[in-house]
Amino acid sequence: IPLLQGWIQDLNTGKTIHPFSDMVMAPVSLPFAVSVLLEITKRRMPGIFHVSAMQDVSYAAAAQYIARKLGVEMELVQPISYRESGLALVPPNTSLDSSRLVDLGLCAPGAGDTFEE
Repeated sequence: IPLLQGWIQDLNTGKTIHPFSDMVMAPVSLPFAVSVLLEITKRRMPGIFHVSAMQDVSYAAAAQYIARKLGVEMELVQPISYRESGLALVPPNTSLDSSRLVDLGLCAPGAGDTFEE
Protein backbone atom coordinates (compact mmCIF):
# COMPACT_ATOMS: atom_id res chain seq x y z
CA ILE A 1 0.00 0.00 0.00
CA PRO A 2 1.58 3.30 -1.03
CA LEU A 3 0.43 5.00 2.18
CA LEU A 4 2.23 2.46 4.37
CA GLN A 5 5.28 2.52 2.13
CA GLY A 6 5.38 6.30 2.52
CA TRP A 7 5.15 5.97 6.29
CA ILE A 8 8.04 3.50 6.28
CA GLN A 9 10.15 5.85 4.17
CA ASP A 10 9.36 8.83 6.38
CA LEU A 11 9.94 6.97 9.64
CA ASN A 12 13.25 5.56 8.40
CA THR A 13 14.43 9.09 7.60
CA GLY A 14 13.28 10.50 10.95
CA LYS A 15 10.24 12.35 9.62
CA THR A 16 7.10 12.63 11.73
CA ILE A 17 3.91 11.04 10.39
CA HIS A 18 0.33 11.92 11.32
CA PRO A 19 -1.91 8.85 10.93
CA PHE A 20 -5.61 9.13 11.70
CA SER A 21 -6.64 7.91 15.12
CA ASP A 22 -10.32 7.79 14.15
CA MET A 23 -10.14 6.13 10.73
CA VAL A 24 -9.88 2.36 10.48
CA MET A 25 -8.90 -0.33 8.03
CA ALA A 26 -9.25 -4.11 7.89
CA PRO A 27 -6.23 -5.08 5.78
CA VAL A 28 -5.43 -8.37 4.11
CA SER A 29 -2.19 -9.21 2.38
CA LEU A 30 -1.85 -9.70 -1.34
CA PRO A 31 -0.84 -13.38 -0.88
CA PHE A 32 -4.01 -13.99 1.17
CA ALA A 33 -6.22 -12.25 -1.41
CA VAL A 34 -4.64 -14.34 -4.17
CA SER A 35 -5.18 -17.56 -2.19
CA VAL A 36 -8.87 -16.67 -1.81
CA LEU A 37 -9.20 -16.05 -5.55
CA LEU A 38 -7.42 -19.30 -6.36
CA GLU A 39 -9.72 -21.30 -4.06
CA ILE A 40 -12.86 -19.67 -5.48
CA THR A 41 -11.67 -20.47 -9.00
CA LYS A 42 -10.53 -23.99 -8.19
CA ARG A 43 -13.84 -24.86 -6.48
CA ARG A 44 -15.92 -22.88 -8.98
CA MET A 45 -17.79 -21.24 -6.12
CA PRO A 46 -20.53 -18.83 -7.20
CA GLY A 47 -21.60 -15.72 -5.33
CA ILE A 48 -20.02 -12.90 -3.44
CA PHE A 49 -17.09 -13.39 -1.10
CA HIS A 50 -16.13 -10.60 1.26
CA VAL A 51 -12.50 -10.60 2.31
CA SER A 52 -11.14 -8.44 5.12
CA ALA A 53 -9.24 -8.79 8.35
CA MET A 54 -11.26 -10.10 11.30
CA GLN A 55 -11.26 -6.72 12.98
CA ASP A 56 -10.71 -3.08 12.23
CA VAL A 57 -7.49 -1.38 13.26
CA SER A 58 -6.94 2.36 13.33
CA TYR A 59 -4.44 3.94 11.00
CA ALA A 60 -2.67 5.21 14.12
CA ALA A 61 -2.36 1.68 15.54
CA ALA A 62 -1.01 0.47 12.20
CA ALA A 63 1.56 3.28 12.12
CA GLN A 64 2.62 2.53 15.71
CA TYR A 65 3.03 -1.14 14.82
CA ILE A 66 5.21 -0.22 11.84
CA ALA A 67 7.30 2.16 13.97
CA ARG A 68 7.91 -0.59 16.55
CA LYS A 69 8.93 -3.04 13.82
CA LEU A 70 11.34 -0.48 12.36
CA GLY A 71 12.78 0.30 15.78
CA VAL A 72 12.31 4.05 15.38
CA GLU A 73 11.29 6.60 18.00
CA MET A 74 7.58 6.28 18.78
CA GLU A 75 7.40 10.09 19.00
CA LEU A 76 7.61 10.13 15.20
CA VAL A 77 4.04 8.80 15.13
CA GLN A 78 1.71 11.64 16.07
CA PRO A 79 -1.92 10.61 15.53
CA ILE A 80 -4.54 13.18 14.52
CA SER A 81 -8.27 13.10 13.82
CA TYR A 82 -9.33 12.79 10.20
CA ARG A 83 -11.49 15.85 10.88
CA GLU A 84 -8.29 17.91 11.24
CA SER A 85 -7.35 17.00 7.67
CA GLY A 86 -10.54 18.31 6.12
CA LEU A 87 -11.81 14.90 5.01
CA ALA A 88 -15.55 14.34 4.82
CA LEU A 89 -17.31 11.74 6.93
CA VAL A 90 -15.63 8.33 6.83
CA PRO A 91 -17.19 4.91 7.46
CA PRO A 92 -17.03 3.82 11.10
CA ASN A 93 -16.15 0.22 10.19
CA THR A 94 -14.24 -1.43 7.37
CA SER A 95 -14.24 -5.12 8.28
CA LEU A 96 -16.66 -7.27 6.32
CA ASP A 97 -18.53 -10.49 7.00
CA SER A 98 -15.95 -12.95 5.74
CA SER A 99 -17.76 -16.04 7.00
CA ARG A 100 -17.98 -17.56 3.49
CA LEU A 101 -14.22 -18.03 3.60
CA VAL A 102 -14.92 -21.13 5.71
CA ASP A 103 -16.48 -22.70 2.58
CA LEU A 104 -13.03 -22.37 1.03
CA GLY A 105 -11.20 -23.82 4.02
CA LEU A 106 -9.87 -20.37 4.93
CA CYS A 107 -10.47 -17.88 7.71
CA ALA A 108 -10.06 -14.13 7.84
CA PRO A 109 -6.66 -13.09 9.18
CA GLY A 110 -6.13 -10.74 12.08
CA ALA A 111 -4.93 -7.27 11.15
CA GLY A 112 -1.65 -7.94 12.99
CA ASP A 113 -1.11 -11.10 10.93
CA THR A 114 -1.46 -9.03 7.78
CA PHE A 115 1.15 -6.54 8.95
CA GLU A 116 3.52 -9.35 9.89
CA GLU A 117 3.17 -10.83 6.45
